[in-house]
Amino acid sequence: MILRTLVLVSLIAIVATAQLPTALNISVSSGSSSVVQTTPGTLNYSVTAELSNTSNEGLAALVFDLVWSAGPIAQATPGASTTSLRIPLGVNNPAGFGGTVSGNRLKQVGGAQNTINNTIGAYPNGAVVTMIAQTGAPLVVVTGSVNVPAAAGNYTLAIENVWCNVIRQGDLGVPFWNVDPAALGSITNLAVNCSLLSSATSSISIAAGGAQNMTLTAGSSFGNTAYFVGGSTSGTSPGTVVSPSLVIPLNLDWYTDFTISYANSGILSNNLGTLSAAGSANITFSLPGNTLPAALAGLVISHAATGLPPNFVSNAVNCVLTP
Repeated sequence: MILRTLVLVSLIAIVATAQLPTALNISVSSGSSSVVQTTPGTLNYSVTAELSNTSNEGLAALVFDLVWSAGPIAQATPGASTTSLRIPLGVNNPAGFGGTVSGNRLKQVGGAQNTINNTIGAYPNGAVVTMIAQTGAPLVVVTGSVNVPAAAGNYTLAIENVWCNVIRQGDLGVPFWNVDPAALGSITNLAVNCSLLSSATSSISIAAGGAQNMTLTAGSSFGNTAYFVGGSTSGTSPGTVVSPSLVIPLNLDWYTDFTISYANSGILSNNLGTLSAAGSANITFSLPGNTLPAALAGLVISHAATGLPPNFVSNAVNCVLTP
């Protein structure tokens, strides 16, 4: 019994002092948020990395890809504290620490420290810096920007193909620095929603009447330009091509013709005009009470916006007619 107790105590002590495996948590955000609502144009982002515990001496190497679902992406800018991971002090992708541009993908963003203590080559030739990206002190790896298209939609800036090493705890770099692979912890991608047209109202009563106030926010890049808000009672898919690259989510029908022929009058006001300098406008869809047949209850009326000439398209905003 005494021997068994001693063995158990010894095992507990070993477990208590054993190093916990280190994981890397990496995220991409815009304005400190991983979910953003925005308008067409430039969107800034940053990628941060943080190790999950202190069972290491900090980051030795970190490499990953960035993929933008909405189109091409430009090379990123290294974070201010990544000097030891970059040429000449460290080593990185020959195209640069900010990655190789390949369409909508940035390949091999990041770099590695001079853990081999090289002194004879052009690079890496810097002194190793410990405690990089430790818990509670996340590292800004890169910053950059992407172009949000002139079409409403949900887009993603995603982190892929992550590879990471950490400096072994207690290592002194003699004759070189020992490193260990880090596990992959959490990956937080950036979700971007570009909706442009919005309303707090989703239904109007046929009997009582009412109004649906809509706000069009195309962004300052479209400020002082012409716009048109059309409608449809025939749905939003597949929509209508308004330019080689833009599809407005409205199926053309009699109501579309009505919104064109009677713009800025009747039940749809300010649906044709010029955006403010900030690229916004307010549109109102209104129905007087008891003017439509009760049998139309359940009808969905959709509205969406486009620039004139077509240089952006919005999402559709629906209004359901109720009894």
